[in-house]
Amino acid sequence: MKNRTFLFIFILFFIQNISATVYPDLKGAKYANLMPRELDINIKLDGQTDFIKYIDISKYNETNFKIINNDRITFRAEEILGFLSIFKKRKDYPQQFNIDFIAKDNSFTMKCDIKVFSKEEPISIYRSRKKYNFDWFLDPLKLNFNQFKMVSKNKLYWAGKIDNVPVTINIDFGFPIEYNKKEVWKKNEKV
Repeated sequence: MKNRTFLFIFILFFIQNISATVYPDLKGAKYANLMPRELDINIKLDGQTDFIKYIDISKYNETNFKIINNDRITFRAEEILGFLSIFKKRKDYPQQFNIDFIAKDNSFTMKCDIKVFSKEEPISIYRSRKKYNFDWFLDPLKLNFNQFKMVSKNKLYWAGKIDNVPVTINIDFGFPIEYNKKEVWKKNEKV
C-alpha cells in the first residue's frame, strides 16, 4: 500500500508540468485531445461548514474511454492536477479526491470536497452577511451566475456547450439565495 501511495504521489509531481487538459494553464497533457462527449457537474454547498461537495461526471465515447481506462494512474493525476491549478492563488482548496471509472457508461466520476472561504460583508451597523465567491468555478468555464436559471429558491441550473461539449451544471446551495455574477449569499439576510 505504501508503494502504491508513493508511486501515485511521484506520478502527480512528475506530470505536474504536463497536467490535465480541461484547464487553461495545463497544456500538453497526455489526454489533452480526449474530450468528453458529455459533462455533468453537481455542486452542493453545506452552509454550516463552508464545504462544497463537488461531483463531475465525464462521459466519453467507447474508444476514448478505453484509452483512459488503460492508463488510469496518469489520467487521475492529470485530472487532479488540472483541477488543483484553478486554486493556485486562492484560499479555497479542494481535498479528498476520489475518481471512479464506470465502464458500463464509459464515464469517470471525480468527487472532492472544497473548502470555500466566505467573506463577511457589513449590511448595516449591526449585521453582516456571508458571501461565497464562485469565480474559481465560473471563470475557467467563462460563465457567470446571471446565465443560470433559478430552478428553486436554493438551486441554480445551466445547460449548454463548452468547447462543443454538452455540459449541465446543478448547484444546490442548501439555503435560499440571492446572487450576482460570481457571488451567492443567503436571501433572508437583507437590511
